[in-house]
Amino acid sequence: MSASEKIRFGIHCLLLFGLSSLAFPAEVSPLETSRRAISGDQEQFRVYANADAPGFDYHQVDPPSLSDCQSRCAEDAKCGAFTYNTAKKVCFLKHKASARLKFNTRAVTGKKSGAKNFTVRKRRDAPGNDYERLDPPTLTSCQSLCSAAPKCRAFTYNAAKKVCFLKHKGDMSLVPFKEAVTGVKVARTPPSREGGAKEVALEHYGGTFRVPVLINDVMLQHFVVDSGASHVTIPEDVAMSLLRAGTIDESDIGSEGTCVLADGSEARCDEIRIRKLKIGNHVVQNVDGRIVGVQGDLLLGQSFLRRFKSWSIDNNRQVLILE
Repeated sequence: MSASEKIRFGIHCLLLFGLSSLAFPAEVSPLETSRRAISGDQEQFRVYANADAPGFDYHQVDPPSLSDCQSRCAEDAKCGAFTYNTAKKVCFLKHKASARLKFNTRAVTGKKSGAKNFTVRKRRDAPGNDYERLDPPTLTSCQSLCSAAPKCRAFTYNAAKKVCFLKHKGDMSLVPFKEAVTGVKVARTPPSREGGAKEVALEHYGGTFRVPVLINDVMLQHFVVDSGASHVTIPEDVAMSLLRAGTIDESDIGSEGTCVLADGSEARCDEIRIRKLKIGNHVVQNVDGRIVGVQGDLLLGQSFLRRFKSWSIDNNRQVLILE
């Protein structure tokens, strides 16, 4: 069964049986999403019901509830995600979450996201550019001190000596150092000017850049910026979650065809009209997209990029510039 056939089948299930017939992994509504403050630095979670994130576990605990599991992750600087088994009441703390979530009715997965203020690199030092030295007890305290100081663009924390170095510059060369952790403040999108360039912060991912994109006002996903891809591509599981959220219907699904992937190869895929993509302050409607297999990548290809007069990537500042 092709992706388009699966989605059309899902539409008929919705019409016949209602939303409960499609228990695909989906983000919990904002009312159920934690916005817990930690030592002055906001940590947010995007929480997905019916979703497991296999791998990357570093600790297992037995809290009584989902909220306790999420709190454990929030309070641990090295925790990037968690999965809570609702049947066994077991919490798995993870260094990071899998790129693709796996459907599991007994699991809830949360990923740290949202107001992420720093890109943190373990075992890396950033020599120079210090303007203040402090002695906080933990890495989290050091990060919070930098977060609260407008002048601070980065920090390095020496875990052995419990010393925190606040820095006035964020664009620095990092060097290996076992006892050091360095955090650089994430660039924020500046206020846009009508007709001028607009910038969106990027993040490194497997030798490429990713950018957060809001799909149809309901789902935030991180896409790889890839000018070599002919279209915006989304995997089947993302398309099914959009269906479950009620933001696509049969009229948005086209015929089966081929698309060019990130490595330049061609693959079988299905046409989809994506009603809205929002990136930074930019909103692009009715984007020609393609649905690929569940192992496929989220690619921000030419069907999106060519809608702009020009676009470029500033590697030094790690921003995408759209005009």
